Amino acid sequence: MKFKELLVNAIYFIVIFVFTLLVSTQSLARKVNTLQTMTSPIFFYVDKQDIAVVSTVSGRVKEVMVTPGQHVDKGELLMTIDMSEYNKKIQALEGVARNNLSAKTELNMLKEQKDFFNVYAPQNGVVYKIQTAEGSYVSAGLEVAVIFADKDARLLTYVTPAQYTELQNKDKINVYSKRLEQSFEVKISGIGRVTTDYQTSNNKFAKKIRKYELVFRFANPENGAVFIEQESLQLVNTTNTVDIQRPIERVARLWNALILGK
Repeated sequence: MKFKELLVNAIYFIVIFVFTLLVSTQSLARKVNTLQTMTSPIFFYVDKQDIAVVSTVSGRVKEVMVTPGQHVDKGELLMTIDMSEYNKKIQALEGVARNNLSAKTELNMLKEQKDFFNVYAPQNGVVYKIQTAEGSYVSAGLEVAVIFADKDARLLTYVTPAQYTELQNKDKINVYSKRLEQSFEVKISGIGRVTTDYQTSNNKFAKKIRKYELVFRFANPENGAVFIEQESLQLVNTTNTVDIQRPIERVARLWNALILGK
């Protein structure tokens, strides 16, 4: 009799366990689907600030230290301008500067310009292009390189009025990088132009769809450093993760409620 009671109780507990596992698994599946499902996909494109690097003196490029695609830090040496003519002027002035106040003043001014023959990176970023080459002559004020800055990267997207309303109703906006397998919080920075796009409907006729250009920025400005120009990210919905529990956690909670009264 005792064995029969134990067997019945065991079967009873197994049935409860299997049932609660199925229920909790289905509940979790619905939560995950809610997280992934969206009204319509919205893609964002990275738009980094392009910074022009100019030469402050005229002369021939002696050496280029960097290549396109290379990351550089602020103050890093990008290229040098040949100083042959500059050194000749220095030597000529040094010969007469002792007895000539005007020559001495000009000599001091020239010496202060010595570092102008070095071209440095104005900010941290990635070299987009080099617009000169070793041996080429550059004039003062000429753009010699372009850098995509790390900080303050913008995110651009084009949305319909319905999508714009959907974004406005979100407490938090997150975008997902497939390359990094990570999501990032972004904040709307402004509204750009209004455009008209053509979209094919179910009856295969193209119709005009009004779209807004929205500008976003990363909540953490430093996050822009890990992205490249025009990289694509996708909007992801957020769900309260407190309500998402693994099946084993739901089973344990129900088990304690039924058996232990907790």
